[in-house]
Amino acid sequence: MLQKISSKLILLVIVTVSVCFHACKDDRIEPKIIKAKKRTALVYIVAQNTLNNFVSLDLDEMEEGFADVTTPEDYNFLIYVDDYNTPRLLKFEKGDDNQVVIDTVKTYPSQNSLDISVMSSVMNEIFSAYEAESYGLVLWSHANGWLPGSVQPNTGVSLRSFGDDSGFYMDLLDLKTALLSCPKFEFILFDACNMQSIEMAYELRDATNYFIGSPGEIPGYGAPYERVVPAMLSQSDPASEIAQQYFDYYNALYDYPSRTTVYPYGVAISVVDTRNLNELATATKSIIQQYVQDKILTSDFVSYDDYYRNYYYDLGELVKSITGGNNSYAAWKTVYDRVVIKFLTTSHILTTYKSSYGIMVPMQNATGLATFIPISKNENFLDGSYWKNQSQAYLETETARLDSYYQKFEWYAAGGWSSVN
Repeated sequence: MLQKISSKLILLVIVTVSVCFHACKDDRIEPKIIKAKKRTALVYIVAQNTLNNFVSLDLDEMEEGFADVTTPEDYNFLIYVDDYNTPRLLKFEKGDDNQVVIDTVKTYPSQNSLDISVMSSVMNEIFSAYEAESYGLVLWSHANGWLPGSVQPNTGVSLRSFGDDSGFYMDLLDLKTALLSCPKFEFILFDACNMQSIEMAYELRDATNYFIGSPGEIPGYGAPYERVVPAMLSQSDPASEIAQQYFDYYNALYDYPSRTTVYPYGVAISVVDTRNLNELATATKSIIQQYVQDKILTSDFVSYDDYYRNYYYDLGELVKSITGGNNSYAAWKTVYDRVVIKFLTTSHILTTYKSSYGIMVPMQNATGLATFIPISKNENFLDGSYWKNQSQAYLETETARLDSYYQKFEWYAAGGWSSVN
């Protein structure tokens, strides 16, 4: 993830004491209340990794944002934190003096927060105790989209799907199992890189009504929670408002290519309406079956990793290219626009895949949803700079493994790829 430079950066340097937490309630989550609130929102922070230093800053931002919630009594706002301290559950409330009170309602033993059973247990206990009319979730950590996590045997790739808990990465298929054990969410915000892909959205479509996230990398500071928390705790189109507040913050700081400001790097974020994904799958399958016979030339597509490994192409660009932008594309795009209902982006975003200093990726043709193209149908896959210095034996093993793994996802068949491979 990239670094966001904000007016609060100085806090990260000078503040050595994190948010002061109030007394723990016998290490037990509070009992179920009689009257359900409008929404329970949970931020699930997995920070035993290089993002650990951002936890205290984000908690400060959340406290500021919660202070601006006009009817806090209508909502449950909880934060599960697994950093290098004791894993804990925090609850935000307002006291009689209208000041924000942060209560530690449970502490946990040291645990892998990306294990299916741990995540399912933590979330189900929380949502059972804090019942509400609707639910929202933020997943906070590193991420790499659909790619295999470390729990999958014999993948041979050290990549992460969602999360990094001391080097343990959660596979998207395991995340699906954990999320489907919970009540259906109104929204899920991925405060993590590369999660807004068609593979993710289709696989997890039954877990939520809306996904908010980025098809590319996001700033290391992630969401500006002082703005996002009030949007999360609202009844009026929270998904769209979360995305808007996320984008507006970074857009105000964006200054590329002049680089005269402290943060020139930009952000891309979209909202996916999962209720129209089946229709998009049908439309995409028809396009793939009709227009894909040979390998696809992908060298001119928007690539969110700037053609480093060629894992993240733009779905809209793919369909427009193979159809030539004809009437079939126009009909498909009508369906697509009912899925990607909001896409906000600066003119470029930063990717650090190619260089530790970062490469700016143009977004002028991007449509907000990433996709992988099976290697067997991608003419230019091995043109990615990462593959240039690899041995032939490695290339053969790795490409076969990735193609085989990709076939595990429902999108592979639903989106039409299985019928042309």
